[in-house]
Amino acid sequence: MARTCEIAVTQKFLSEDGPDLAKLTELLTLCERERRREERA
Repeated sequence: MARTCEIAVTQKFLSEDGPDLAKLTELLTLCERERRREERA
């Protein structure tokens, strides 16, 4: 699930003109946090 999140986020930013790397990093951090939560469950 979290991996899908990362892929979706990355594709969204790659498809935009001039990707906002700060925003991309923020969203990937959220994905990472979600993955850790899933691993603990």
